[in-house]
Amino acid sequence: MRGRAVPLSAPRRLVGDLMRFSIGVPRVTVQRRMNLRPLVEARQALQRRPPWTAIFVKAYALLAQEVPELRRAYVKLPWPQLYEYPESVAAVTYEREHLGENAVLQSRIKAPARRSMAELTAFIRDAQSRPVLEVPEFRRALRMAQVPAPIRRLVMWLGLNLGRQRANYFGTFHLSVYSGLGAESFNPLSPLTTLLNYGPIDPEGCVNVRIIYDHRVLDGATVARALEKLEQVAECALAITYITADDYRAAGAGELLTEGIIDYLRALEDASVAALVRDKADGPTARKVSLRSVNGRVDVSRIAREMGGGGHERAAGFSTDLDYPELVAFLCAEIKAQL
Repeated sequence: MRGRAVPLSAPRRLVGDLMRFSIGVPRVTVQRRMNLRPLVEARQALQRRPPWTAIFVKAYALLAQEVPELRRAYVKLPWPQLYEYPESVAAVTYEREHLGENAVLQSRIKAPARRSMAELTAFIRDAQSRPVLEVPEFRRALRMAQVPAPIRRLVMWLGLNLGRQRANYFGTFHLSVYSGLGAESFNPLSPLTTLLNYGPIDPEGCVNVRIIYDHRVLDGATVARALEKLEQVAECALAITYITADDYRAAGAGELLTEGIIDYLRALEDASVAALVRDKADGPTARKVSLRSVNGRVDVSRIAREMGGGGHERAAGFSTDLDYPELVAFLCAEIKAQL
């Protein structure tokens, strides 16, 4: 049958390159059926609802703080090894129209665990709505697609195998979903260590969530436990920030100047509890934690008493030696128990 040749467009070349490097990754899928009904109800009650993409990016980044394997990558330079990053970089996939065709493009969000839900929402909606060529990462990718294939693929191979640069160019985890179209993908490909994927949320608040992972970096049991923790983190209505000793030194400020920060956290609509974590200069414990109940649904004094602290229903605090990921996990578990 006689047809016609259709030249590869820049977006098609980008997808082709991505698949070229994804196909060789020994990839396995682990899925968990999650009940997110409390989170669904809390989101529906908001006047300005954050997109589910922002919620899952934030939850997964918080999870990766606790599970370091999710922040590792298999790289080949200078020799085959695993490289661990200090924090996550999310690579989020968008479908945008460009020159009359639907283009699959990616943008990265650095340190999503430290960003507020409002910041993540603004970043995602900006990438969804701004003209394609006004989004710097989209523009750079489309320009790279014009470079001859051998050079383009060499640059991509180097970017994926230089440990220090890989997260800057590609991210540490990938999020790609079709749930907004009422569909889900069971085996999407990515060159990154993990790809987070979820389907439509049913009327009961249940959803299939899966992690597709590089078996060279981590194993199925680790991923299964990570999915269980992800469900706990996703349901945690916590707004939290952490001020380290390095932050004090960089700003030339002391602990007294941080007291008002928690009031900004209390202004976030999507949180039930606001928490301010501060490193202590001296004393028997490493960190001080201040808690505020945002909407009265959580008695923060109960949480503080579990750690030997005190206060009242709306404002409390405690000191602790827990490191930050352990502290986030503890607070989420306590908040979830009351919601």
